[in-house]
Amino acid sequence: MIKAASADAFGFDCVCLIKGVLWGWKGDKNAVYGGAKYESNGVGDIDCNQMFEMCSGKTEDFSKIEVGGAVWMQGHIGVYIGDGLAEECTPAWKNGVQVTAVANIGKKNGYNSQRWSRHGKLPYVSTCPNRKNMV
Repeated sequence: MIKAASADAFGFDCVCLIKGVLWGWKGDKNAVYGGAKYESNGVGDIDCNQMFEMCSGKTEDFSKIEVGGAVWMQGHIGVYIGDGLAEECTPAWKNGVQVTAVANIGKKNGYNSQRWSRHGKLPYVSTCPNRKNMV
């Protein structure tokens, strides 16, 4: 699909979506990598399983999941955005970046549901008291 896309298109898989944001991606079609700076902010070019290994507090218990945490299953990763929802990039359903319900917490009307194996705290994301989430 990426080969068929226009020259100004951006393509992501699950972990590249996270790395792109952490590297400063802005969607700038005139900038290299859309404005992202490769391997910046202490975030290496790692795969989704390696990224999850870097998380602290890894657990199968989703009762205390926090905004900004990684949701993970073998070969796939996303980010919990609150209210039972995660942001992920997957070929399932809409084939792209999408918000889905975290089935481990419960189903939500209007969202496809994804059941994750574990979640943990990403070392690159902190929660601020005056904002829901900050990178």
